[in-house]
Amino acid sequence: MAYAVSNNVGFAMLSGASVRYRFYTRWGVSAEELSRLDLRDALLLTLRFEEDLPAARIAGVMGFPSQFHVYRRLRTVLGDLRRRLQRRGIDGPAA
Repeated sequence: MAYAVSNNVGFAMLSGASVRYRFYTRWGVSAEELSRLDLRDALLLTLRFEEDLPAARIAGVMGFPSQFHVYRRLRTVLGDLRRRLQRRGIDGPAA
């Protein structure tokens, strides 16, 4: 949903972030917890899922040694977000 809004409205970091903020706060994740997301990790998520850049390009832009490191960091960040939501009783799709 955030991806669709940011592509149609423009300003992907702002419009997509505001849509995600609304979803997360409805699910009980506080603004404080969202702000704990490291800026570098937020940029990584934005480049991969909103700007749809390939991992090799992200590795070059963000200084990762290889695209493998991009995927490894994405897995860590997404796992952390999943655990935060699960602590609030929100389960995502079956893995």
